[in-house]
This record gives sequence, C-alpha cells and structure tokens, in this order.
Amino acid sequence: MRIPRLSLALALVVATIVGAVACSSPEDRAEKAYREVTELVRANRISEAIEKLDAIERTYPGTKTAERAHKDGLLYRGLLNAVDRYPGEQARDLMVRTARAIERYRSRHRAAPDSLDRLMPDYLSEIPVDPWGNRLDYAREGASGYRLTSWGADGAPGGSGVDADLRVRNGEFVSTRGATR
Repeated sequence: MRIPRLSLALALVVATIVGAVACSSPEDRAEKAYREVTELVRANRISEAIEKLDAIERTYPGTKTAERAHKDGLLYRGLLNAVDRYPGEQARDLMVRTARAIERYRSRHRAAPDSLDRLMPDYLSEIPVDPWGNRLDYAREGASGYRLTSWGADGAPGGSGVDADLRVRNGEFVSTRGATR
C-alpha cells in the first residue's frame, strides 16, 4: 500500500511534535514558562510575572525552576511592597524634618511660627511639599502649639493606604482618623 507523500509528511510532523511534548520533562516545561516570566519583568509587568511564578510553583512542584520561582516571587512581592510604601515613607520623613524645624523655631522664639513661610531660610530651605505635590497643611494652635498635616495622595482628609493622612501636633505624630481641615 502506498501512502501519499503529503500524508506521510504530515504524520512525521505530528509525530515529532507529540514526541517532543511527551519527551520534555517537567523541568523543561517549567523553564519555558520561566522564560515568559523574564519577558514580563522586562516589560515591567511585575504583577503578571508574580502570577506566572505562582503558577510555575503550583504546576511543577519539586523542580528546581519551581524553587527559583518561589524565591523570585518573594523578591518581586517585596519590591512591589517597597515601591508602594515609598511615598508614604517619604511623607513621614518630610513631616519629621518639618516638625524639627518648627520645634527649633519654637524653642528660639517661644512660640510656633504663624506659617511655614516663617521657617525660611533659617530653618528650612523651601516650603515642604509632600511626595504627591501638595504643600503640608500647617496651623498654629494657641500661642505655642501647632498642627502639621499631610493629607496623603488624594490631598483630602481621611483615607487609607497612600491616601492616609499624617498629622503631627506639637512635635508628635497623632492619629488622623476623622481629621478635618
């Protein structure tokens, strides 16, 4: 019996593909998936890369690539977390520096300044602006007291996460729940 050439060629291609898939080890398949993670990271699609790393761990447990995926997943999660926290930490540092300047002014003049402008240039080099581009909110309270507030990323009272308010009253951080302007 004679097999047409086209059918024979097609059969060989199918057999090669099936053989390659059947013969590839879980480690090989995990490595292929890991290469996709590398491309996602290069494209700055870190959240998607983390999802793919988790899938590699679940799909190919016990492989070296799954172990590497686990470690890299922890690293990328940590980096994302640090990036998310960074503006809030910058705002907190700014609040501390500004409160220190106010405290130095208050110590010298026995009163809080009327405005943050009074701190320049002796105590601050410029008016403090939070990481979201908003001036810190300052109010004098009584003769020597003060309140200093960063309204967070949204620039409005209240919020959580990056929108959370930071408040210093008379040199100490205080809760801002229910804060108003």
